[in-house]
Amino acid sequence: SPGTNTYGARVLDFGSNTNLIDLHDIRIRHGDKCIAVSGANVTLSHSQISKSAYAFWLTPVSFKLRNVLVHDVSTAFNYPSTNYCENVTFHRIGTFKSSNSDRVVFLTNSLVISVTNNLVFQGANNYTNLTDTGIFQTVGAATHYLASGSTNRDAGTTNINATLLADLKKRTTYPHVVLTAAITNDTTLTAQAQRDTDTPDLGYHL
Repeated sequence: SPGTNTYGARVLDFGSNTNLIDLHDIRIRHGDKCIAVSGANVTLSHSQISKSAYAFWLTPVSFKLRNVLVHDVSTAFNYPSTNYCENVTFHRIGTFKSSNSDRVVFLTNSLVISVTNNLVFQGANNYTNLTDTGIFQTVGAATHYLASGSTNRDAGTTNINATLLADLKKRTTYPHVVLTAAITNDTTLTAQAQRDTDTPDLGYHL
């Protein structure tokens, strides 16, 4: 029961590594500095960072976020970096950037909801709101499905990374179906939540 505590000075620290680093399908919770990068070119895909102090602790690098959920974080980006974000959901963030003089954050097809300070970015096909009322719906333990009838569906552009665009077609912003009855016979379960096979929805896809 960590509560509001954060742990790990740097959960993932790549130091002065100069390689191309491809991170995907990770989840970090209750971290202090979740991903620290100094010099490497990093791509983070299909991942979640939550309930942490600093999501990204960066020095000048090319940092790409593709289909990432960042929520309940004190500071999203700390230190200068050029960041490219496609289909990223930022939700309940205290400070978006540590300084307005930092390098540019480019957003595409992203949601920026309930972000308080230093919300400075460039880009298109994004949606921002100071309140999260009516933006998301919760089913089970998943809290970031788009609300029913959301205008953020089909509001994106296909002008994003080709691999990401293909991946999104296999994912969804619709809630999963909850089985309430006991399974007593041989049962074949198939995908029930609609996949995003048309114009991309905004934000993180599960």
